[in-house]
Amino acid sequence: MHKMLVFLELIQRKPWLITVLGGLIILWLAYSVFLSQHGLPTYWKEKQVLDLLKLDLQEVQAKREDLAKRILLLRHNNTYLESVIRSELGYVYPDEYILMMTVPNDKKTKESENDGP
Repeated sequence: MHKMLVFLELIQRKPWLITVLGGLIILWLAYSVFLSQHGLPTYWKEKQVLDLLKLDLQEVQAKREDLAKRILLLRHNNTYLESVIRSELGYVYPDEYILMMTVPNDKKTKESENDGP
């Protein structure tokens, strides 16, 4: 209590002291908001990173849902399962033939394709 009275007496003698203390507090707050390690610029950078991560998360979730649908189709749809096996693994029935066509790596062929209509 005695210290508080001394402080109040000091303020009464020197009223400019409150202005100086208030100014110092405002400067400290401004530094904390704008220039400190946890200020607004850091917040904005972290917000941009968060937004990018949210977009990545949405893409991953969409891919996951697509894969989950494909898994269900593979488990329950024999026609889809057969088409995947035939296209990705190259399986054929014993009475089928595979016709493989290759494109020549000739420079003339490439030039003629580029010169098209």
